[in-house]
Amino acid sequence: MKIIALVGSIRRSSYNRKLATFVQKRYADQLDVTIPNLGALPFYDQDIELEAPAEVQAFKQTVMDADGVIFVTPEYNHSVPGVLENAIDWLSRVERPLIGETSYDFRGHNGTLRDSASAESFTASFRFTRSWDADSAWK
Repeated sequence: MKIIALVGSIRRSSYNRKLATFVQKRYADQLDVTIPNLGALPFYDQDIELEAPAEVQAFKQTVMDADGVIFVTPEYNHSVPGVLENAIDWLSRVERPLIGETSYDFRGHNGTLRDSASAESFTASFRFTRSWDADSAWK
């Protein structure tokens, strides 16, 4: 099964990247996990979305070829990290490869009200991609 792990942190020692890498290695006999470098994607720009740069086209193709998507991300300022939001912006336009994909998220949290606000911000990013039924995810 092909899985793409979108890591919302580009920090060299990111715990989120370590978690994604752990999943990649631990389940290598069951899953083919790809961890793209989201920091390599240019900023989303509607002026070029119909003729997206090669790295964006390759990224979208990787997602389209995957059987599922895992989001492994911290929260920054009660929201989705910019690098992940940028990737979601690219994925939510034109081909919209997240539509119909099975997706899961691994986010660090401690159960506070702040985490609830962060979770709502995270799921709001997916309402337009239709990759996650954000309305039923919290029921």
